[in-house]
Amino acid sequence: GEFFEEVRRRSSFCHGQPAFEPLFGDIFQPIPEMIALNASLRAAGISTFIFSNTNEMAIRHIRAQYPFFAEFDAYILSYEKGAMKPSPAIYEVVEHATGAIGPGILYIDDRLENVEQGAARGWQVVHHLSAQETVPLVRKAVGLR
Repeated sequence: GEFFEEVRRRSSFCHGQPAFEPLFGDIFQPIPEMIALNASLRAAGISTFIFSNTNEMAIRHIRAQYPFFAEFDAYILSYEKGAMKPSPAIYEVVEHATGAIGPGILYIDDRLENVEQGAARGWQVVHHLSAQETVPLVRKAVGLR
């Protein structure tokens, strides 16, 4: 696609897109503790969503490689929405998709500028640095033991 052609143009990568996709997609590594957290949230009846700055190629690879990625209620993906975090426009998309606003949204992100945008909207936020820190903060925020 367009993204791949731009990468090839700007780099010395000389193979085709099928060889590139797994290399690019593998920059995403599953975190077992976070996968387990998502399962426990869903078991408690709490809806969970993916909210990601990404592109179609990365999502195609992640869906094919990681079954846990299917275990969310909805996906707010920047390439589909025409806006990227921390643009306020995509945070509005999240509010519309979830039907929640302010503290009704608990948002986890590893990029501080993205978390700050959520906090500015009144969302509960967790700046993810490690699963060891994030999991207890999320469990406490939603009332899970």
